[in-house]
Amino acid sequence: MNNPSFRRSWLRAACFALALSPLVGVAQLAPATKDPLVRSIRIKTDGTAVSEQFVLGFVALRQGEPFSKDAVASTVRSLYATGRFNQALVEPILDPVTGQVDIVVTVEPRPILKEIEYIGGDGLVGKAGWFGGSVIEDVKVGEPLDMALLRRSELKLQNELRKKRPFARVTSQLRDTVGGKIVAVIVDEGIELKVDNFRFEGATSFDRYDLWSAADLKTSEYRWYKWSWLIGGGRLDPEQYRADCKKLREYYRSKGYLDVEVEDADPEKVCEVKDVKDASGWVDVVFKIKEGRKYTVGAIAFEGNRLGASDPVYSTDSLRKVVSEPSLRRGAHPAEFDMIASGEAFAIPAIEAAADKLREYYGQMGYINSSVQVVRKPDLATGAIDVKFQIEEGQRHTVRAVEIQGNTKTRSTAIARELALGPGEVFDLARTRVSEARLRNTQFFEEVRVAPVPTSIPGQSDLRVTVKEGPTGQVSFGAGYSTVEGLVGFVEYAESNFDFANSEGWYRGDGQKFRVRVSVGSLTKHLRATDFSMRITHANDA
Repeated sequence: MNNPSFRRSWLRAACFALALSPLVGVAQLAPATKDPLVRSIRIKTDGTAVSEQFVLGFVALRQGEPFSKDAVASTVRSLYATGRFNQALVEPILDPVTGQVDIVVTVEPRPILKEIEYIGGDGLVGKAGWFGGSVIEDVKVGEPLDMALLRRSELKLQNELRKKRPFARVTSQLRDTVGGKIVAVIVDEGIELKVDNFRFEGATSFDRYDLWSAADLKTSEYRWYKWSWLIGGGRLDPEQYRADCKKLREYYRSKGYLDVEVEDADPEKVCEVKDVKDASGWVDVVFKIKEGRKYTVGAIAFEGNRLGASDPVYSTDSLRKVVSEPSLRRGAHPAEFDMIASGEAFAIPAIEAAADKLREYYGQMGYINSSVQVVRKPDLATGAIDVKFQIEEGQRHTVRAVEIQGNTKTRSTAIARELALGPGEVFDLARTRVSEARLRNTQFFEEVRVAPVPTSIPGQSDLRVTVKEGPTGQVSFGAGYSTVEGLVGFVEYAESNFDFANSEGWYRGDGQKFRVRVSVGSLTKHLRATDFSMRITHANDA
């Protein structure tokens, strides 16, 4: 106890405790902070009068209850959700004397739409005439007017009108009326134009006909087609123009011009109007193109095909043959992208098709989890792009079991006999597609999916068949007149998924074919079925 060091430490602790004691006392005396109570709620309208009771129905705050910021946010959201207000504001005012809060809810109601009138656009807009024209669709008379929705409706109407008048413009103005607003839709029709021809400015690598036909441009030349007006053809559609710009870009890129630029501008600024007379004329459709350089396929390499060291089926030469020759599965890829070779135009769809063919090749051998990644290395000096296919072969799989789902009428045995793959066999993805095709060809199902499902056993997967059954029975009837039988009528029922032994399932489910036909004439009657036929003939008493 006589240790000087101990005495100094004790003294410092005592001084620290004395310094904190006032703060502890204040903390004990300070009451817990509480939310102030709501004393009153007042509704204030900015503009058109609105029912206070209607607004109060969406206010989440209550007199005499604690004020809550969450309730304020909920009130604002609810008021906007009604669609009847342009603005909604909740303002709390604190009384420092009583500590209570007064709530002021300010709303700006939307005006009621009383009428829509159209100025200009005779025969194009409004309901006048035999058939009428296009109209503003989304805003309704008698409902609160949403200005943002009105503007979207204007643009929608403008796009519709531009299918007939490519440079038409639609705007609107508001007028006050008793109890609301009148919307005046103003239509500037522009000039009635027909497409004369195309021009491809900046195109040097392809001639005009190749770009027009190969890119499948939808806007056509109609100058000499006298009756084009009757079917609505020959007009420039701005939306179709932009779609054609996109097609041109895709066409160029499929030919190796990866840096191509096709100006996707407003056709009113790009296309050339000519021969204008009496508010009509012709228009040349102009596409402005910057082709850029052409890229070609450089060296083609493969990496990760470890099985090729012991099996020539997976060697680099075999894989090179897979990507350089057409796919054995007809129609799996577009013909122009179904093979790649060094020196040819670099087309991204062709590279993707080559990777897909490699995955399919491995999948036919049971390597259903194999993956192929493409690594591209461009040479900016020559324009050649080297392509490397990085392969992860994975593990070879066999079919452990077949699982059938979704069949409520068709027997599982009827489905299983259409499968080209069974338990114990190597999991061949090509044969799963054959199985899908066979099941679709039965026409028993609206949807068919055959896919592998992982299991807990390495190297084994289940074959899951998922179907959605459709109607398989068909009833047909008819009537006519024959010189032999006179008046004749028939009723026929055909069932393509018949099951003679399944009475509980209404004789359906085994894939058997059944048809019964009853025909009645003035002179003869017939009853025919698949397995038997019976004919009854009698003289007409008349």
